[in-house]
Amino acid sequence: VFALIGPTGVGKTTTIAKIASQAILQRNLKVGLINIDSYKVAALDQLATYAKILNVPFRQASTALELDRALNEFKPLDLILIDTTGRSQRDAESLTQLKQLLSECASVRPLLIMSATTRDQELYDIITRFKIFNPSGLIFSKLDETSTFGCIYNVSVKTGIPLTYFTVGQRVPEDIESASRERV
Repeated sequence: VFALIGPTGVGKTTTIAKIASQAILQRNLKVGLINIDSYKVAALDQLATYAKILNVPFRQASTALELDRALNEFKPLDLILIDTTGRSQRDAESLTQLKQLLSECASVRPLLIMSATTRDQELYDIITRFKIFNPSGLIFSKLDETSTFGCIYNVSVKTGIPLTYFTVGQRVPEDIESASRERV
């Protein structure tokens, strides 16, 4: 069970669709999608549409009880992906609320997604403030929108958090790859 967390506009919903697609097409895994983003108007519709296209179960959860219910329902599945609300790293109250919701479910592993177009100083700020989630991995999006990848290397070395995926465009499922030393 993975929850994608991170600032607004970094591509959490699209990245979930890419990961789900690859899991289905390349690994033949049974996947379920859960949306807990109640702020962005289109998030629910976007993820529900991806679920319909991929022919996978989808649930909306607004409370810890609803999230727990959805996770229990999806227990027989191989992979569960949770789309969260984009949160500003400077909104401590909002981060705490999301942390509380996710911490109610012990099996959830957060993956922090950030844009490769973000300056190092802001990336460190994001990581520092999202550390309350204890992310198990980092995803960098928008590698197609930058020409240097030094920030990825710097963040990886400084934090010790493993790199998991890179996204390199808008196409689903093509524009995602496992993080690699060669790409950086």
